[in-house]
Amino acid sequence: MLLMEQLKAGGRPGMVIFYDGVNDSYAGAVSPCIPTAHMSLFNIKARVEGTLAGRLDFLRSSYALRLAMAALNSLHRSSAARSGADETESKAAATLDNYELNLQIATILGKAYGFRVFCFWQPAFVYGHKPLSSLETVIAGNQAAKNSFNILTKVYQHAAHRSETDNAFVFLGDIFDSVKEPLYIDKWMHLSPLGNELVARSVAEHVEASLNDPSRGSKTHLGEPPQ
Repeated sequence: MLLMEQLKAGGRPGMVIFYDGVNDSYAGAVSPCIPTAHMSLFNIKARVEGTLAGRLDFLRSSYALRLAMAALNSLHRSSAARSGADETESKAAATLDNYELNLQIATILGKAYGFRVFCFWQPAFVYGHKPLSSLETVIAGNQAAKNSFNILTKVYQHAAHRSETDNAFVFLGDIFDSVKEPLYIDKWMHLSPLGNELVARSVAEHVEASLNDPSRGSKTHLGEPPQ
């Protein structure tokens, strides 16, 4: 949407870089489980409308409620495991379907306005084999987030597969596998300056390689080169 607004205002970029994955995964598979919606849509809607649920949603962050929910989930986990796994697969597939449709629209705009489009899927804590720092170990042990982590991991697995089979985007989910230094500053997605530097370096390498050798343009959507 931002790209379209800038194009309508007269902006004419030589290239556009999309860096996505984290918000797409969460919105499509965790909350609100609608790939085309803003993440946490229903929580935001309830707050804006001033409903009772919206006024009391801070209770979801209380440790007492988290403990109770964890206990209930443990009781129902075995009976719901199979259906839950099927639902997670469906959510992951829908998330990637929506993502790739977004890239197709960007590609059409690139061809129409004469710019190249490069697409990258973000790394995240839930995927890969990065050696964990002490803080990252604490994040990984967050029992309240375990179920979300499992769902998000499935989305990332789908993204890695789609990147290989569809060549529509570059998957960066495993670029931290050999990095011992701490890279995540909170939760499961926000990166430290070093993490951002490593991502930027990887993006730059892919873009430079494609610009120097157009035949290596796979895993990116390329519009017509600018005049």
